[in-house]
Amino acid sequence: MPRASKIWNEEIQKRITVTSKVISCIKETKMLGMVDFLQRAIQDLRISELRRAKQYRMLVTYMNLLGNAPQMVGPVITFGIAILAQRVNVGLSLSIATVFTSLSIIDLVAEPLAQLISSVPRLVASLGSFERIQAFLKEGTTTSAADHSGSSTDEHVEHRTVPHSEGIEMQAAPLQASAPHGDVAVVQNGTFALEPGLEPILHDITIRIRASTITVITGRVGSGKTTLLRGLLGELPSTGLVKGFQGAVAYCSQTTWLTTSTVKDNILGQTNLDDDWYRAVVHSCALVQDFAQLPHGDETVVGSKGQSLSGGQKQRVALARAVYSRLPVLVLDDTLSGLDAPTQYHVWNCLFSSTGLVRQYQASVILTTHSLNCLSHADNVIILGDNGRIAHQGNFDAVKNTAYLENLSLVDIQRDDSTPFENDVSTEASKQIKSPGKDTEVDLEQDLLRKTGDTTLYWYYLKSIGWLYGSAGAIFLVLDCFVRIFPQIWLKFWTEDNKKSGSADTTMYFGVYSAISLMGLVVIGINVWSVKTRSGQSIDHVRRDSVEIFSEHALDATEVSYEVSVQVKQGTDTQKAIFLLVYRAPLSFFGCTDAGDLMNRFSQDLSHIDRDLPTALFMTSLAVLDCLAEGILIMIGAKYLAAAIPFALIALYCLQAFYLKTSRQMRFLDLQASAPLLTKLIESIDGLSTIRAFGWQEAFRTASVDLLDQSQRPYYLLFCIQRWLTLVLDLFVGAIAVLLVSMAIMIPDATSTGAIAVALYNVLNFNRSLARLITSWTELETSLGAIFRIRTFESRTPVEPSPTEEDSVQPPLHWPAHGQLEIRHITASYSTGSKPVLKDIVLSISAGDKIAICGRTGSGKSSLTLALFKLLHLDSGSIVIDGIDINQVPHNILRQRLIAIPQEPLLLPGTLRTNLFPYDDVLSSEDIPSDDSLVDALNKVSLWSTISLHGGLSTDISNLPLSKGQMQLLCLARAIVRKNSSRILVLDEATSAVDQETEEVMIKIIESEFATHTVISVVHRPQFLRGIEKVVTMQEGRITDISS
Repeated sequence: MPRASKIWNEEIQKRITVTSKVISCIKETKMLGMVDFLQRAIQDLRISELRRAKQYRMLVTYMNLLGNAPQMVGPVITFGIAILAQRVNVGLSLSIATVFTSLSIIDLVAEPLAQLISSVPRLVASLGSFERIQAFLKEGTTTSAADHSGSSTDEHVEHRTVPHSEGIEMQAAPLQASAPHGDVAVVQNGTFALEPGLEPILHDITIRIRASTITVITGRVGSGKTTLLRGLLGELPSTGLVKGFQGAVAYCSQTTWLTTSTVKDNILGQTNLDDDWYRAVVHSCALVQDFAQLPHGDETVVGSKGQSLSGGQKQRVALARAVYSRLPVLVLDDTLSGLDAPTQYHVWNCLFSSTGLVRQYQASVILTTHSLNCLSHADNVIILGDNGRIAHQGNFDAVKNTAYLENLSLVDIQRDDSTPFENDVSTEASKQIKSPGKDTEVDLEQDLLRKTGDTTLYWYYLKSIGWLYGSAGAIFLVLDCFVRIFPQIWLKFWTEDNKKSGSADTTMYFGVYSAISLMGLVVIGINVWSVKTRSGQSIDHVRRDSVEIFSEHALDATEVSYEVSVQVKQGTDTQKAIFLLVYRAPLSFFGCTDAGDLMNRFSQDLSHIDRDLPTALFMTSLAVLDCLAEGILIMIGAKYLAAAIPFALIALYCLQAFYLKTSRQMRFLDLQASAPLLTKLIESIDGLSTIRAFGWQEAFRTASVDLLDQSQRPYYLLFCIQRWLTLVLDLFVGAIAVLLVSMAIMIPDATSTGAIAVALYNVLNFNRSLARLITSWTELETSLGAIFRIRTFESRTPVEPSPTEEDSVQPPLHWPAHGQLEIRHITASYSTGSKPVLKDIVLSISAGDKIAICGRTGSGKSSLTLALFKLLHLDSGSIVIDGIDINQVPHNILRQRLIAIPQEPLLLPGTLRTNLFPYDDVLSSEDIPSDDSLVDALNKVSLWSTISLHGGLSTDISNLPLSKGQMQLLCLARAIVRKNSSRILVLDEATSAVDQETEEVMIKIIESEFATHTVISVVHRPQFLRGIEKVVTMQEGRITDISS
């Protein structure tokens, strides 16, 4: 069972990991029209997860069979032995007292035994989780420079990494004292690999980085620039002498990392606020004008992974965080690549010039870049070659004549190269930074419904089950109640007949009793057999049936059967519904919704619906029938006790009203409390290198523990409430038992001895049934709380406006066949009622035109491309492509018909082949590219030689050690594969992560492969796009100039 549980948990981990990655790249996946593919991919993972769970659930079913055997078979064996003893000893008789006393004793023993056995699956399954945790903890740990921040300031720290059978072991040794003009880091004959045992990326590296200098690392795409930085930070295994940075380091990773908080909080990080220094940093990073445009200034919430900011804004916020920290070492991994020319000029001068902020506090800067201008201002330049070794290093004068730099196109980022950056405007804007209260964006979810419950949820869920499965469940419920209650009545008939006649038909009575008692085990056998026969079904059949899930808390066979009928209906449909809800939401929704909250829908809520809700519904329904049946039998045993029924009902009503009012809210709080913890976990994983570099481990650990503690509080309080409920119910049932015995003694002729015996026997179980009713009702409310959250999510999640069936137009298969585009006076915003980001845009693009869109970071360039893909809400105007208004085209069809290369490269889960062409479900088979055409596309972008060494097209994309620039080349190869499906290519700063030489290669490929296409490019350096017919300049959401 631990092994089965471990396999199941691993499958859950795969699904959650992929789902998290997809949600984090929501803009790119929507732009590329990948919704259908990703929905299928995640559904396949879900189906695989449920199929892997069947072995574990089968074992749970066997355990339930074993756990119910004592209670169901025990009386049969006991009475069978008694009958045999009676035949040996004629004087021995089965009296009412003997039978029901024996039955009570058996129950007293069997009930704890059943609970013990039913707890075994959870206990044993937890061992599988402990094994996974243990394996994780035994993995190697990475010792970054910040881990030694507590060491003496007079010491450097040496990092030597040696291979270890169970991980990576980092050893530290003191080195020569650090002086103001000493060495910040030294590497001698160092090699760096991504993981122990893998082929090193960098070989024979020898560098010396001096304090208070600017060191620039450059090289072609894939040469190992990021690898070298991560190696210096202690993030990668290495050999040779590696003397890392001392203490904490201000690090900006190539993929910008921001937390889901305000812009100001992101800049401050874990540093206290210094107003003067903060204003200076904001101005130096050219953020003042951006703050003036943001809805709440620097108090604007950036959203999950900075969804509310443009790419350049995110880079500058991360840069501001690094500078604001005033740490002595700044490590910047291509941080300036996403900035336009005037903004880059301003940032460079304000930070890194002789009078810049960084120079003022004498920080050491290590920067990777492709900008030749940055190289010319560096104190030391390191050029990495294609072979993983240093090709050249020295000052700029010493390396400027090397072949690599001679091949670079000179990038002059002086003011007169582009629209000048208006420093005076920024200065004025700095005085206008808004500081309103934070936008809470947290909606109170109908507090009244949380207290009183929402009865429509029951109907909402029952409708999803369907009449067929609902009827089958009701039949099994009645059958379950019958096989457990009727044997008691049959024993009463048997013992009373034996008392009257003295010689009852023992064979007949015992045979019927045995048959009814064993009926439950027979049904369990049938369900076990059903699991085995259906486990070999094909995946298509599993998709139709959505897979069978058996309860972990089944009381007996009827519960298992009922669980099957309900969960077959549910299956993967719920996840699909949530997924489609997420993908139909506009981009603005993701800017104000935490990733943890979305992940909570796919993890905890989905788990409640799939695993807990059917069980809770069954347990509640069964407990209602049990309480009714047992109550009736108790009343029959003492007729005058019926007078107490109204008082008992009033007491129970008050009890459940008081209990459910509190427990229901505790359950809702329990569901919601996990979202902040998930958000923090996702952020910590994404920014692990940054957190370790800054030395924020303890702060994040403390925050995570605090969130963990908060997430557990509702559960603990609910547990305390349940203990109180158990006490009150025991006292209530005890009072009923006292009344029953008192009436039986005082009014002996009011009922029969057998009825009294049955009543007393049911009194023993009545408190358990009542407790089970209220607790299972609470569990049902909890699980329905997940339904409530999803239904609320469905009703409150905005949906991208789509054309009605009457207005919808189905474009031709190869539309757009020409690539003519008309933008007619469009005004667009991220959501209805929000501030427009595009204002009265008018642009005519002829078929085959090559258009460059440029402007300051945040000017609306990327927003214009988003409007082409209907990712922005058009407040007015229209966009017409080849004579068809895109407002009449369904979203996914439009996005699949345009070829796009987004700013952030998107690699999908699966093989390389799938990544290159994930559209095989929408085109005819003859349009699916062959492997030869895929290889040809990879050869054109110079990636096949690298990829072929790692398994070719069939290799999993996660196993390819690609740099960010190489990922962008792979996205270009994907576009080449699709070039015949459309005549429009949109590039959203697609060359920002590559060096100028690679950019030249990409431009040549685009010129040759898309010569007849309409090409719309968002660029920072339009002079590098040869053959451009029009250059469109934007500012503050408007087109300010169109030049040829």
